[in-house]
Amino acid sequence: MSAIIIRATSGAFVPMHKDNMGPNAFAERCGLRTFRLAIETVNSQLAAMGIARLHVRSVAGSEIKVHASLLALACLNLA
Repeated sequence: MSAIIIRATSGAFVPMHKDNMGPNAFAERCGLRTFRLAIETVNSQLAAMGIARLHVRSVAGSEIKVHASLLALACLNLA
């Protein structure tokens, strides 16, 4: 799944490094600081909407349901 996301978005997953790991690079730290709060907020809102209970059989089905959930979340946040 992560390979599909990286191909589709030209992005990469950057984990927050723990104490026993090497430090994040400067560019990674800047990106994490900039987008972390927004990502965590949307993730918790999607979890509250029940995205974890979506039962899908394929990656395409997963993408459709996540897009539909994000659209619903965007509409709720506009109101």
